[in-house]
Amino acid sequence: MTASASEADVVLPASTPLESTGTFTACDRRVQRSQAIFSPKSGMANWEIISRLSEKTSFPMPYTSTNDIFKEIQQANPFYRNVEIGGFWGGNLLQEGFFTPNGKGIFMPLTIATTTCNQERPPLLASENYIQVKIKSKLVV
Repeated sequence: MTASASEADVVLPASTPLESTGTFTACDRRVQRSQAIFSPKSGMANWEIISRLSEKTSFPMPYTSTNDIFKEIQQANPFYRNVEIGGFWGGNLLQEGFFTPNGKGIFMPLTIATTTCNQERPPLLASENYIQVKIKSKLVV
C-alpha cells in the first residue's frame, strides 16, 4: 500500500501497460496497438473494471472488447474518424488554421532544462523509463 493509496477512499485494481490490450496514442499522434504480455493480476482489464463500475452507477457501457471502445472513440472524436492502427490522428488538423479566434498560432519562447534524466532527478512523464528501470530490469535473466 502506497502513501497515496492509504489516503484514498477507493482504490481500483488497475492493470499495468504490460497487462493491457488495446490502443494508445503516442505524443506524435500515432495510434498504436498494445498487446498484453501477462494476464491482469486483478483478473480484469481496466476497461472491464470501468464498465462494471459504470453498470453499478446506472450507466451501462455495452463493450465486449477494446475494439468496441476504439470504434466509439472514432465516432465521438472527429480527429480519429478515419484513423487506422499505426496511423496518425488529426491528419487535416491545421490545414485551415489554428484553433484561435483569428486562426493564427500563438508562439512564445520556452526554456527547457538541458540536464539529463537520471535516478536522482526522475522525469515527470516517463512511463518508458519506469518500465525500463522498475520492470524490464527484473525480467532479464
